[in-house]
Amino acid sequence: MMRKLEAQMTDMASATEQQAKAVRTKSTVRLDTEKVVDVLTDKVASKYEAMIEQSALKVEEALEAQESRLEVAGEQKVTEMAERLQKAAEVLERANERSAKLSRVITWHSVGRLLLALLPLALFALAVALVLDLGGAMLNINGLYAWAWSMFEGAQQWWSKGLIALGTLVSAAGLGWLVYRGGKWLHEVYQGWR
Repeated sequence: MMRKLEAQMTDMASATEQQAKAVRTKSTVRLDTEKVVDVLTDKVASKYEAMIEQSALKVEEALEAQESRLEVAGEQKVTEMAERLQKAAEVLERANERSAKLSRVITWHSVGRLLLALLPLALFALAVALVLDLGGAMLNINGLYAWAWSMFEGAQQWWSKGLIALGTLVSAAGLGWLVYRGGKWLHEVYQGWR
């Protein structure tokens, strides 16, 4: 029985070996890469071609919509700029008309009246300068008050000091009154310049 078992095992081993050879020959996969590439390319192309076409259509529609919006916005800006230029041209035309009228109106008499209108401003500037002692130095008024002060210091008796002080204060008040009255007079004269 051993021999028989041995013979069966040998037969089985040889059969197994033959089947393994057959499996090996059949299991070796030989791939034709060109055919695989063609098949896969066709599948991928057919699948993604439709998606690409849809995306291209969407992008094209979006671009057309953007172009139309830009055209509308551009037309609005052009219209707005044209209106602004028209208004500016009207303003310039009015300014030219006004300057033409003024060039005919301005005479030496007008210039003199204008300068007289500026006279209160000059007097105010002089009053401020007097307060700051600058105008006093220009008109030598502070020299007059400096003389009065030196006379006041040099006086020996109280009544002479009082007279000098009174005279100086009266002259300062008189000068202030003159400036006030002159300003009032100028104010009344140039009331029509408003």
